[in-house]
Amino acid sequence: MEPLVPAGPGEMGLGESISHLMGREGSFDEKIDAARFHKEKGNALLNSGDYEDALRMYEAGLKLVTFHERAMAMVKLPPADLEAIAAVRVPLLLNAVLCELRMNPEEGNGRLETAEERIADVLKAQPQNTKALFRRAQLHGRAGEYEEAKVILERLCRQDPSERAFRAELKDVVSRVKAAQSAQKAFWSGALDRLDVENRANDVEGGLGAAVVSEPALIARLVAALRACVLRLWPALLRRRRHEPGDRE
Repeated sequence: MEPLVPAGPGEMGLGESISHLMGREGSFDEKIDAARFHKEKGNALLNSGDYEDALRMYEAGLKLVTFHERAMAMVKLPPADLEAIAAVRVPLLLNAVLCELRMNPEEGNGRLETAEERIADVLKAQPQNTKALFRRAQLHGRAGEYEEAKVILERLCRQDPSERAFRAELKDVVSRVKAAQSAQKAFWSGALDRLDVENRANDVEGGLGAAVVSEPALIARLVAALRACVLRLWPALLRRRRHEPGDRE
C-alpha cells in the first residue's frame, strides 16, 4: 500500500486524494459542481464587500479540487477532467488572493504568504495568466517591492494597453518609487546637514584644536547615520531574501 504523504497547504493527503479522484467519496462531477457553487457564493460575497466570508467560500471550494500531486499522477485523469479542475480551481485561487489583498491593504500586517503561494500555484500551470501576474504585481507592491511590481506591470501594459487596471496600478507603483527615492534622499541630506552643523559648532566653541578633535566625532556620526539607514532598509532586504529564486519575474 502506498504510504500517506503530507499534503501541501490546502491540499488533500495522498490517500484522501486517490479516494476522491476514483469516486469513492462521491462522483467527480459532484465535486466540480460543489466547487463551482462555492465559487459563485464567494463571488456574491466578494461583490458585497464581505471579504472574510468570501474567502471562506473560496477556500471551501479549493478543498474540493486541490489534490495531492502524486495522486494526480497515479490516477491519470483524462484531459477533460483536468481542464474541468483547472477551470474552477484557478478562479478560486485568484479570488482568494483578491480577498486577502482587500482585507490586508497595508504592508504593516506582514507578508501574505498564503496568497503568494496561491499565485505561484496558478503561474506554475499557466505562466502567462494575466490575472495571476497582475495579482503578483499587487503583492510585490504591497510588500514594498516596487521595482519587481513595476517590471510586471510594464509588461502587462505592453501586452494590453487598453486595460485601465494595469495602467492605474503602474501609475501608483511609479509614484511610490519616486516617493521612496525622495524620502531616502531627504534622509541622507538631512543627516549630513546635521553633521555639518554640529561639526561647525564644535569648531567655533573650541577653536582649531576642537576642529582636530571633532574629526573622529564626525566619522562616528557618519557611522551612526549609516547604521540608521541600514536599520531602515533591513526589513526590505529580508523580504527580498525570503523569495525563492524561481519565484521572481
